[in-house]
Amino acid sequence: GFAPYGIAINDDGHVFVADAQANQVLRLDTAGKVQQRWGQKGAAPGEFDTPHMLAFDKAGNLFVAEVGNMRFQKLTKK
Repeated sequence: GFAPYGIAINDDGHVFVADAQANQVLRLDTAGKVQQRWGQKGAAPGEFDTPHMLAFDKAGNLFVAEVGNMRFQKLTKK
């Protein structure tokens, strides 16, 4: 179980979910199973406090809006 708040789909069709309960960003497969996780609770880069909204820019970078830390984080596409 997780608490999905924000959802975004990148140009490759991958679904990303902001999990506010686990303070993580998840990448799901087409069946809805978690393929990859990022983050944990905290305020350091790559850590989250209640991530809520997700958005991609044209370059494929993912932006995460956090309620608890009152900030945006940019996860760069590799």
